[in-house]
Amino acid sequence: MRGPETMATMVWRRFRHHPGAIAGSVVLGLIVLSVVLAPLSPYDPLASDMPNRLQPPSWQHPFGTDPLDVTY
Repeated sequence: MRGPETMATMVWRRFRHHPGAIAGSVVLGLIVLSVVLAPLSPYDPLASDMPNRLQPPSWQHPFGTDPLDVTY
C-alpha cells in the first residue's frame, strides 16, 4: 500500500489528464525553444535583400518574403 499522496503528485496527476494543459505546455515549449535557438539562424534580422522581396514560399524561405516597406 502506498503512503499519503504529496501535493506534487496530485498536481502532476491532474495535469496529465488535462488535454488543454498538455497542449499549452507544448506550445509554450516550442516558443521557448524558438527563442533560444533564434541566434543560430543564418539570416540577419536587420539586413535587406531587395532582389528577393515579394517571393512566394520556397525551400530557402518557407514562408515567402515580405515587401520590405520598413521605414524608421
